[in-house]
Amino acid sequence: SLIEVDAGILALHEENPDCIGWLTIDGTRINYPVMYRPGDKNYYLHRDFNGEYSANGCLFLAEECVPGDSDNLIIYGHNMRDGSMFYDVSLFMNEDFYKDNRSIIITLDDRILEYTVFSIYETQKDYDYRSPELDSDLFEEKLREFRRKSLIESDVPLSERSRILTLSTCSYSFQDARIALHAVLTSITEF
Repeated sequence: SLIEVDAGILALHEENPDCIGWLTIDGTRINYPVMYRPGDKNYYLHRDFNGEYSANGCLFLAEECVPGDSDNLIIYGHNMRDGSMFYDVSLFMNEDFYKDNRSIIITLDDRILEYTVFSIYETQKDYDYRSPELDSDLFEEKLREFRRKSLIESDVPLSERSRILTLSTCSYSFQDARIALHAVLTSITEF
């Protein structure tokens, strides 16, 4: 129930105030807390939920973002060869997988955000796909660019009012490669 979900997030937040929510992607093993620590950019890159050293790190929201409110929420996670963290993001490169699995759910302390995937591609780490606020005049062009680069075909509607989620992880295809997955906010359930 929503009440149990809300209590679970609040309990995690009490345990560690940096925990701002939970991210789940059906059809994958991605089911993790999302951490946020503004002012300490890569704190969770190699730390677990409790702040202890961990090669896996945690999923974490870019410090420039405002949780739940940025035009483009950017979440980072490692692409671990053991299949953990954002390893399964690459499954979306397969059109058949994408047809059956399009939803990403982020549960915050007061609402559930549901996103629908519309783009995934590999790119150089310096390609600009990680701006939390996108210039309104260029926003639709940026969304079209993300769709053009995509390895999957998507008919999910997008507009200048769309709010998106970007998942970013490393790729091992070439030096400094990144996998970028973009999804558009399609529903909000408030507690």
